[in-house]
Amino acid sequence: MAKFDDLAVRYMTDLMRDFNLTDFQAAGIVGNGGAESTGFTQVQELNPAVKGAAGGLGHFQWTGRTKTNNRRLKFEQWLERNAAKGWTAHTYEANYSMLFRELRGTEKAALAALKKTTTLEDATEVFMRQFERPGVEHLPARIRWAKRALTAFAKKGMKGAPQTQPSAPSVPTAPAPVDTPDRPGLWGTLWRILRGKDAKVETPATASTPEVNQFRQVQELLAAKGYVEVGQPDGFDGPRTRAAVRVFRAENGMPAGDVIDDKLIAALTAAGPRQIAKARVEAQANDLREKGNTQIQNLDGMGWLGKALGLGGILGGIEKSGVLDKATDTLQTAQDTLGTVATVFTTIISIAQWCFSHWWLFAIGGGLYLVFKVASGILNIVVLFRQGILARADK
Repeated sequence: MAKFDDLAVRYMTDLMRDFNLTDFQAAGIVGNGGAESTGFTQVQELNPAVKGAAGGLGHFQWTGRTKTNNRRLKFEQWLERNAAKGWTAHTYEANYSMLFRELRGTEKAALAALKKTTTLEDATEVFMRQFERPGVEHLPARIRWAKRALTAFAKKGMKGAPQTQPSAPSVPTAPAPVDTPDRPGLWGTLWRILRGKDAKVETPATASTPEVNQFRQVQELLAAKGYVEVGQPDGFDGPRTRAAVRVFRAENGMPAGDVIDDKLIAALTAAGPRQIAKARVEAQANDLREKGNTQIQNLDGMGWLGKALGLGGILGGIEKSGVLDKATDTLQTAQDTLGTVATVFTTIISIAQWCFSHWWLFAIGGGLYLVFKVASGILNIVVLFRQGILARADK
């Protein structure tokens, strides 16, 4: 069954890349296909369970032409649309693209259930029940084909994800990019900055969803491995993607440059999570200050200005205590005297005079705003350094 072994390796490689599956989960899918089509050799079901029916078609024996079950019909239509490419029920491209379409669409629940499995046997059974839904299960045969697929995959020297749930790495790994890092509350941040202490920064969690598009696929793989320099995956080539590729190549012993090819994709698929030194992951703002980080130094200068404005405003408010009451009395007297003759112009003048008289209120507000912006800026720099985007602590 050399054909099955070759196609099994190809299926598993593509499934693991496109759906972020472990090797045994991908083998569970292939084992079902092998049992359904006798090692991918019998694409047309010989003895349909329903007499007179067309039966299954393709490596995974898509069945049905009715309104409630039309998977074979959709596969046939898919073959017709791609006939110019030479696709038939026998070709790998036709079968894999149909499998991909279903796992991304109508059968995504089967994919979600498969990702929860932890053994080859569980993966094979779950995919059988959730995706194939056969009239006759023959589970032992499906498991045998799945084991053969896993063996062929290993013989080819391919690397897969661990077959059991991985334990936490001894060296902290970099987080994947998220829109905004977690932050402490507003008042907690202000209080800690006013006291000259750093607010704690939490490390974001990872997430990834690879797509067929090559650039998006590379971007998603880079993000999943912790190369947050890539930014938000969007499927378009750009300087951030190329920068992340250069870093990955440098850290994984590949030739220098930003070339995106099959070798890079294979290396990304096989690579483990990016490892970052413990000192970087646990860095605080004071650590970056000691290294002479110019961004934090500039923010610290703004912070002192904010503190000075806030303190000056508080002192001014104490000195001016009771002024608001006097101003209210004065305005009321003026209103009684002038009555309805008061104009918009005099009202504007009164407002301006009130603002100049109560400058300290604006000083307090401006000071608090500056202190908060400084706190946010420092937190952002620490997060970027922890994630590895800032290459050096002093830059």
